Formats: sequence, C-alpha cells, structure tokens
Amino acid sequence: MTKMTTLEYLLHGPEYRPQQAHAHGNGHQAPAITIRPQKARQPRDRAGTWLRAAGISLAGLAAAAAAVSYWAQFEFIVNVNQHQVISYLQAGIPDAGALVFACLGIALALHGRRAIRPRFLNLACVGTSILMNALGAAPGWKPTAVWIMAPVIYAVASDTLIGVLRA
Repeated sequence: MTKMTTLEYLLHGPEYRPQQAHAHGNGHQAPAITIRPQKARQPRDRAGTWLRAAGISLAGLAAAAAAVSYWAQFEFIVNVNQHQVISYLQAGIPDAGALVFACLGIALALHGRRAIRPRFLNLACVGTSILMNALGAAPGWKPTAVWIMAPVIYAVASDTLIGVLRA
C-alpha cells in the first residue's frame, strides 16, 4: 500500500507514488490517505444473457408450435385411421422427436461439436410435421400457410440457435 497526503492525491492522482512523506513546518506530517489498488472488474457476459433469453424464447416457441401442430396432426390422423386414442398418440410423435433432437443438438453445440445428425433429424421431424399439417389443412394456400407457419418458424429458430451456440 502506498500512503500519500490528500494534497498529493489531489495534485497528482492515484497513480502518483511519493518518494518520502512531506512534513509540515510544525513537524507534523499531513494526514495520509491509503490507496488500495482496485480489482479489475470482469466484464459482464452479455452474450450469455442473450443466449439464455433466446433459449427461453425457443422453449416458448416450441410449446406454441407443438400445440398448433398437434391439433392439425390429430385432425389429419383421426380422419385417416378413425382410431381416436391412437390418433392422440401419433399426433405428438413428430413434435416430440423434434424436441428430442433439438435438445441433443443444443447439448452437442454447447460442447463445441458440430451436431450435424441431431440438426438434420430435428429438421426431418419438423418436415414431417409440416407435411402432415399441410395435408390436414383445408384446400387453398391461406389455410395451408396458417397450419404450416408454426413448425416452419420453430425449425428456423431451433436450427439457428444450435448454429449460434456452436459458433
């Protein structure tokens, strides 16, 4: 620790290192202030905050897309096979698969791996969901666009997040 007088501090700043203490004419030294070196602050990891926000947003988007897709897929499947209980189960398979593969892709990306297989399988599951939603939509491009919008946006968002995490 370096001690310096208040006047020295005011004149020279905290970087100044006095050679010797200065005495007043009356034989007393001026009161000294102690300068402690400041610890360097670690910069806040803003990227981590944004990535967490993106992950939470993706979870919400996945839930919303799965709900929309599930209903469209259920309507399509129940019209094809007429078994309501089986249709309830089958309707969730593509979206559950997409969720599993997206999680695996995120895990690999966090470890610095390329995650090509999970990304491809995530997109394959979403593609299946998009196809089933399109087949179950009413005729016309507007109803089809409404039913396929949710899984398309999920596919783009999940694959982008995995790519960003890898980078």
